[in-house]
Amino acid sequence: MKKRGMVILIAFLILLPGFAQSQPARPEPQTRPEALKILELEMSPDPVREGQWITFSLTLSNRTSHVGRANIVIKDRDEWVARLDNVWVEPGITEYPFPYNGYILQRFDHCFTVVMEVEGKPYNVETSRELCAKPLGWTMRP
Repeated sequence: MKKRGMVILIAFLILLPGFAQSQPARPEPQTRPEALKILELEMSPDPVREGQWITFSLTLSNRTSHVGRANIVIKDRDEWVARLDNVWVEPGITEYPFPYNGYILQRFDHCFTVVMEVEGKPYNVETSRELCAKPLGWTMRP
């Protein structure tokens, strides 16, 4: 019995380093930023007038089967417009309503970017068109 235990221990010690090297040093993030795409950024009211308060709702597509947590930030140039922290990003299409935070439209050339923070790293999210406020009397850019 002692010999058998010793053989198992030696085999374990020989195989362990090879197994440890074959494992990734850091697990792959569950939600890959390149798999995320904004389908729609809705603003209310829409169209909007200069000086009006705006609320947002974002429709996001996660094209993987992975699930994870992220922060979503809507920005106007360098200004944070709206933010959702620690949201659950599921596979498929999900809508994320943002609470009102006091953002007021102050000029007519408002286009927004969306940044997802996945595992603490910020990523600009892919979109098929510009995400711009539609001022009264103007049309949204294609």
